[in-house]
Amino acid sequence: MSLPAPQGRPPGSASSRVLRFVVVGVVLGWSALIAVVIAREPERGAASPDELARACEAALNDRDAESLARLFGRPLSGDSAAVAESVVAGAGSPRGRWSVEPTPGADGAVLVIADATGPRARWRAAEDDGRWLVDPIASPSAG
Repeated sequence: MSLPAPQGRPPGSASSRVLRFVVVGVVLGWSALIAVVIAREPERGAASPDELARACEAALNDRDAESLARLFGRPLSGDSAAVAESVVAGAGSPRGRWSVEPTPGADGAVLVIADATGPRARWRAAEDDGRWLVDPIASPSAG
């Protein structure tokens, strides 16, 4: 009695090699895509207090909560998007455009946010791992 012929492809067949090649190619392509997406993610904060002030000014004038959230530091790590949305919504329509000027502070810098009527808020800015970030919550009063 003879045994039935095995079903399927033999392990070393050309179609098995092609299938393995395709699977490896898909995995490598997916990994490359993820690496590119991560590399294109903008860095949090800014390189200096002046650059931080310009970035905050642009985000406030453009009402861009996403850009503003990337400038926030501790303790807002998990809630920065919600706080940025609230700040942008609460900023309303200033008289003229917003201006943000950095001034030296005791523990870093203070960003003075003003419109045509004068200062409206002051945000503390501090350096964290070489990047300057702002804390709009625990801020000295405007004025």
